[in-house]
This record gives sequence, structure tokens and C-alpha cells, in this order.
Amino acid sequence: MDSAPSPNADTAEQVSLQDNSTPSLLLRPQFAVASVAKVAEPNGGAGEDWYRYELASGPSRITGYHRGSPEEVMAYAQHCAEDFNMRNATGKSTRAFASSKTR
Repeated sequence: MDSAPSPNADTAEQVSLQDNSTPSLLLRPQFAVASVAKVAEPNGGAGEDWYRYELASGPSRITGYHRGSPEEVMAYAQHCAEDFNMRNATGKSTRAFASSKTR
């Protein structure tokens, strides 16, 4: 008899390792800023210079509003997209880590 391991044993080990590994970002579409546009003050909003931003990932869209300069809103929207992408990859939010450090 041959003492070489069977192909099924190797496959079972590979599947086990894949189940325990962090999901690859390559498997999911990444969120990115699709648009930023100046809008009128939203209901309940205070102040001026409101912008509507849209994040896109494949067919998924997330819309938000933020107040500030166009550059500040773009930076905020990019941070939100990065946060969603991190959450998709690890199941954890970067915001949770930031708030726990300030306490």
C-alpha cells in the first residue's frame, strides 16, 4: 500500500483553514464615493453648507448628509467608505475602536 496522504485529507485541511481566515476584500465590491453635491439644509439640520454624499458598491448605494466645506465632506465620505469596507472584511467597525480609546 502507498503511504502518501489521500487527496481528500489535503482538501479537508484547506477548507478548514479557509473557514478560519479573514474574508478577502477581493471577494466583495468595495464602497467608494460616487458623488458629493451641495443641497439645501435638511429637515432638522442647523447651519449652512450642507452636502449630500453617495457611496456606491456594485448595485448598493448609501446616501448621507454632512455639513462643511466640499473638501471636508469628501474626506468624511471617504472615511465612511473605508469604514464600511473594513467592516465588510473583518466584521468590526473602526469607529468602535476610536470611541473605546477616548474613554
